[in-house]
Order: sequence, then structure tokens, then C-alpha cells
Amino acid sequence: MLNKKLLITEIIGFVFCIIMSFVFHFAFEWLNNAPSIAWLFATNESVWEHSKIIFYPFFIFSIVEYFIIKPDIKVYLTAKSIPLIFCIPLMLVIYFTYSGIIGTNYLAIDIIMTILIIFAMSLVSYKIINSGYFAKYYYVYAMLAISIFVFVIIFTYFPPHINLFYDKTKNMYGIPF
Repeated sequence: MLNKKLLITEIIGFVFCIIMSFVFHFAFEWLNNAPSIAWLFATNESVWEHSKIIFYPFFIFSIVEYFIIKPDIKVYLTAKSIPLIFCIPLMLVIYFTYSGIIGTNYLAIDIIMTILIIFAMSLVSYKIINSGYFAKYYYVYAMLAISIFVFVIIFTYFPPHINLFYDKTKNMYGIPF
């Protein structure tokens, strides 16, 4: 059964996430590198910081969408938490696999990867909500997604000194001051 309102909101969400991924990539710099907003926006060119441009727009739109479509909360938490849990690991696997095979990364491939991951997140979300499925332990998925949210914030301010958090363009880890 096709739920038109859900389909429309998911398409709007997909477009919103694509546009906001661009905004979230540059906003920290546009806002004068303010440490108080570093948790939300990509602060450097490390692979880890780029995960924010996928994670946060989807997270933000998910909150807004809930009030628009007013779904069953168990279904909704399942539908939105699963993409949030898997988007960062998926991005890391795709990025490090392709750049490892090729020997470098390319901006065009990175942009296509971002769009495809956001599309996959929107599609999974749509399918779960439209089917009415909810995981028996939906709250565990929600807690995992929130835990990832917390780790993204922590690693923004206290990045481990490993390649994932290293900005090769600025030869640094973490927030530029």
C-alpha cells in the first residue's frame, strides 16, 4: 500500500538532506570556526567529520517529519534509528574500500557516495514506516542511534589520533583554532 503523505515527506527529506549535507560541510567555516557549534558541523576535512554531513541532516529531518506524519512511535523509532546506526559505518566502508583500491579519493565519488547513502537511508526509512514494522526491541535501536550522536560530539572535541580523524589538508586532528 502506497502512503502518499509518507512518500512526499521522504522525498522532501531526501532533498533536504542532500542540500543540508552541503551546508553542514561548510557551515562551521562560514560561522567563523566557533567551537560552540563544532559538534554539529564538519570542522575539518577528516573522514570522521564528514560523517556529520550525512548523520545530522537525517536526524534533524526525522524529528520534523515525525510531527508531520504522526506515525506509531515504535515503527518510527525503528525506521529512523536503523539508517542512523548504519550510515556512518556504511560511509566508512565505502570510502576506505574505494579509496584503498584506487589509492586516492575523488570529490565526485565522495559526493555520489553521500547522495547514495542518503537515498538508502530514506528508502529504508520509507519501507519500514510504510510496512508498519517495528523491531521488538525498537528502543535498543533508538538508544544506539543516540549513542552514536553522543560519540560524534565527543570525537569532535576529543578525536583519537588515528587516520579516521586526521585532516590531511591541514595536517591536524580536531577543531582548528
